[in-house]
Amino acid sequence: MSNVICMELHRMFRTRSFYITIALCAVSVFLMTFMIAPMINGSQQTNEVGDVTIYTTVDFSDFLVCPVSFCGELIRSLCGMFLVIFVGCFTGVFYTNGFCKNVINQVKHRGYFQVGKVVCILIYTTVLLAISAGTAILFGRLMINSFTFSYMGEFAKFLLGQWCLLTVVGLFAAFVTELFGSKIPAIVYILLVSSNLMQGILSVVDGKLSKWLSMEIMLEKWLPSLYQPSFSLDAPDVSGNNRALFYALVPSLIFFILYNIAGAALITKRDVK
Repeated sequence: MSNVICMELHRMFRTRSFYITIALCAVSVFLMTFMIAPMINGSQQTNEVGDVTIYTTVDFSDFLVCPVSFCGELIRSLCGMFLVIFVGCFTGVFYTNGFCKNVINQVKHRGYFQVGKVVCILIYTTVLLAISAGTAILFGRLMINSFTFSYMGEFAKFLLGQWCLLTVVGLFAAFVTELFGSKIPAIVYILLVSSNLMQGILSVVDGKLSKWLSMEIMLEKWLPSLYQPSFSLDAPDVSGNNRALFYALVPSLIFFILYNIAGAALITKRDVK
């Protein structure tokens, strides 16, 4: 098993998509910070009312600009997308370039490849979150006058929740890629999940189920790939943060086990010619 893990890690670190997706995510975080910073610092907005031009100043004085509130918004909106793109490419190449034909039948237990995949996803997620968070904090501090390092403990909780959720999202993307033999379904899915369209559909479904079962139903809180884009923690009001973190950790653990079982079964039964 250790040989399979080392082989998969070697393959991951030699894959260009590993570095390209992480770099693009960091650049995206920088660009979003660059665009948002002037508004938070109090830039003027121009509004046209008929023939009259009205200049208004945006006031963000009541908005606490700290890692958990500012950096968290950037991270959750970008990391999931780049993670799925990488996992789709990494998993798909294993089959499309003929690599699997040379090695998969030489391994006694094909389930080892699932373990290797999990290790790669865990490491990639850790690196992606670390670089994205570091970029957001660095440029947030440089570009935003009111940026503060308060509530770092809550930010650590946020990163823990995101790490768990993103790991499961990565496993789901790998499973879907292997199932359909293409990275396209996984990428399309994560784009839909991140869109307002999916949120609108979920709202309707939740409403119908809540009415039918006579209790409040929120599907996104129990499905990691749906919960990840909306998972956030608050500051300075931290009263609901532990509950939000609970909804990130528990479903992540459950689906982590389920996706690994499904992935191992799929690769074991796959007919490789």
